Amino acid sequence: MRHSVDVQCPHCQSTSISKAGKSPKGQQKYLCTNSECPKKTFLLHYVKRAWEDGVKETAIDMVLNGSGIRDTGRVLNIHKNTVINAIRKRKEHCPRKSTLVHPVNRYLGLR
Repeated sequence: MRHSVDVQCPHCQSTSISKAGKSPKGQQKYLCTNSECPKKTFLLHYVKRAWEDGVKETAIDMVLNGSGIRDTGRVLNIHKNTVINAIRKRKEHCPRKSTLVHPVNRYLGLR
């Protein structure tokens, strides 16, 4: 017996979705067939919280507003290395022209 599930892309809200295999944890992956969708594949329920939309941006905002790396990870229920990697990735995409060293960069050993 085959039953259908109405699935909508969380990124572009398109309903043109096809199945795209399974994740290593056994969850169904879906493929958005909309050509203008920013992300093509997605899961309905992510196992790791860091993959959810907005979590890494929230972590960066918390750290830049004075929360510690470990505190941020604890509050958002993600690993501290995920917080550090998100900050490093943002640093690569948005280099600062200032000669001042931000406390987060000092903590990470970046200049």
